[in-house]
Amino acid sequence: MDFVSIIEGNLRSVLGLKTPIMIYREEEYCKKCPVALNDLGEYNGRCNKDNGGCNCGVSAKTAQNGIDCPKGFWGSDWFKPELFKEYLQKIK
Repeated sequence: MDFVSIIEGNLRSVLGLKTPIMIYREEEYCKKCPVALNDLGEYNGRCNKDNGGCNCGVSAKTAQNGIDCPKGFWGSDWFKPELFKEYLQKIK
């Protein structure tokens, strides 16, 4: 991810400039994904590198159209609910 994308994502996040698709990404994937949970099992808004994430701020990442989930569950205009469900089943 380039520097401009990082600034864009953080700016959109701070200003609340998210489209429905961006909100969907965070609500349906990131907030339910173990990669974005802290040691207490709570969503912390970070895509934890130790858990296979990219160490981003999730709100900033989902606010960018050209960026994909590091686990491959969502991208620019597509979603993979089956893959996500399968992933959640594997880690239980």
